[in-house]
Amino acid sequence: MPSSYVSLGSSRWQLFPLLRVALFLLAGMLLGEALWQQVSFVAWLSVFGVALLAALLCRRWPVAQSVCMLLAILLAGSMLMVQAEKHLQADYVDAPVAYQGVVLTEPVQRGKVVQFDMMMVSGVYRGHKVKASLLRDTVQQRYLRLHRGDGLEATSIVEPPRQVWPSRMDWPRYLHVHGYVGTTFIYYRNWQKASVSTEELSAVARVRLRMLQWRDGLLRRCEASGLDTQAFGMLTAMTLGHKGDLDTAVREVYQATGVSHLLALSGMHLGIIYMLLTFLLPRRRFEVLRQLLLLSAIWAYVLLVGMPSSVVRAATMISVYAFTHLLQRRSQPLNTLALAAILLMVANPLCIYDVGFQLSFTAVLFILLFFQPVYGLLPERWLRWRLLRWLWSMVVMSVVAQVGTAPLVMHHFGTFAVYFLPANLIAVPLATLLIGGTLLLMLLTPLPAAQHVVAAALSAVVNAQNQALGTIAAWPGATINDIQLSTMQTWLLYTMIGLVAGVVIILNRSRIRRSSAVVDDRFDKNI
Repeated sequence: MPSSYVSLGSSRWQLFPLLRVALFLLAGMLLGEALWQQVSFVAWLSVFGVALLAALLCRRWPVAQSVCMLLAILLAGSMLMVQAEKHLQADYVDAPVAYQGVVLTEPVQRGKVVQFDMMMVSGVYRGHKVKASLLRDTVQQRYLRLHRGDGLEATSIVEPPRQVWPSRMDWPRYLHVHGYVGTTFIYYRNWQKASVSTEELSAVARVRLRMLQWRDGLLRRCEASGLDTQAFGMLTAMTLGHKGDLDTAVREVYQATGVSHLLALSGMHLGIIYMLLTFLLPRRRFEVLRQLLLLSAIWAYVLLVGMPSSVVRAATMISVYAFTHLLQRRSQPLNTLALAAILLMVANPLCIYDVGFQLSFTAVLFILLFFQPVYGLLPERWLRWRLLRWLWSMVVMSVVAQVGTAPLVMHHFGTFAVYFLPANLIAVPLATLLIGGTLLLMLLTPLPAAQHVVAAALSAVVNAQNQALGTIAAWPGATINDIQLSTMQTWLLYTMIGLVAGVVIILNRSRIRRSSAVVDDRFDKNI
C-alpha cells in the first residue's frame, strides 16, 4: 500500500499543524468576505495585533497561546480577504475613457467580435483586468494582427459584469473571483496597436505572459504536426491547458461520462508528466541536482500552462515531497496539502470561491483520507496478482474522488454522471498514453516524418477513446441533469458522506481486528 495515503486509524489532530492553520485561515477569509463592507481593514489589523500580542504574553500557558495564535491566523485571513476585495473595487464611469492595455490572452473570434482578456496600464482603470470584446473590421482586418502580449490604445466604456441568461453560472461572481472588474466593448475604429509598458504587471505576471507566448508557439507546432482537428483540441487541452479548440460535442460526452476532469489540467496530469520526467532523468550519484532539475521543469510547466490552482497545488505537493525525500524524512500528506492551500489562499484569497480550487483540493483530500479504508474492504487474498491490485486501486481512487467531488459538481453544474466508473477505467489509462505521446510529438518537431507517424497514432487513440466514451454516454440514464442543490444541502450531503465513511472505517477496523485475532489464535495453537 502506498505510504503517501493517510491512515485515519493512526491520525491525530496534533500531527497536522498546517491543516489547522489552513482551516482557520479559510474561516477568517469567509468571515472577512461576509463583513468586508462593514468592518474596515484597520479594524481587522487592530484586533489581529491584540491577538498576536496576547499569544506572545501567554507563553507560560500553551493552550491559551495556541488559541490566541489560531485567532490571529483567522484575523489574518479576514485582513487578506478585505484587501483582495478592496483591490477589485472600481469607480465606473458612464462615458468612454481613453486607456492603454496589454492583451493577456490570445484573441478568439466569437461571431462579429474577437474576445480577449486585457490588463489596463493607464487611465482611470489602471491596474485592473477586464474582459474585452473587439468589433471585427471586415475590410482592413486589423484584429488579425493582435496577439497575446501586444499593447493597444483604445477608447471604450467599462461596465460592471452582468449575468448572461439563461446560463446557470453566476457570471458576475465568476469574473469577480478571477480578478476582473468589468467588461468592455471596443468599436473597430476606436483602437490601435501601440508600444505599451508592462511595468504595471507584477514580475510573476510578466514571466507568466512570456511563458504563455511560448505556449502559443508550441500550439502552432502541434497544429502543423498532422493531428486531426478533434485530436488537436483534446491533446492541447490535456497537456497545455488550451481549451479554445475543444469540440463542443466532445465536451458534452466527457461531461456526461464523468471524465471531464481529463480535459482540464489537474494534479493527475502533472503527476503523469513528473513520472515521465523521472524516467528521462534516472537516478544518478547527484540526487540533489536531479531533483532540482525535475522541480525546475515542473514549475516551468506550471508557468507555461497559466498557473491554474489545481496544477499549482500539485506542484507544491511534489516540491515538498522532493525536499523531504532529499532530507530523508517522511512528509505528512495532509500537511503538504494544507501547505499548498495556504500558499494559494495567501496569494489570492478569492481563489477559495474558484470551482477548480474547490474540486482539486476536495478530490485529493478524500483520496488521502479514505483511499486506505476503502481499499482495505477487499480481502488481501483476492489481490494476489499485481494486475488485480492495480485495477482495484484505480476503482477505489475513482470512486473516492468522484464521491468527494459529486456534491460540488451537483451544486455548481447541476449534473451527475452515473457511469463514471467504467468511463474512468477506460479514459484514465489512455490519458497517460496520450500525455506521454503528446510530449514525444513536441520533441520530434525537428523530425517531421516521425512526428506525423506519432500524430497519426495519437489521433487514432483519441478517436477510439471518444467512440468508447460516446457509447457509454448513450447508455440509458447516463446523466442526471437539472439538479438543484443549495449550499446548505451541499453541506448536509457532505455530512452524510462523512457518516457513511465513518461506518466503513469502523467496519474495516473490526475486520482487521478479527483477522489479527484469528492469526494470533492459530499462532498460539501451533506453539
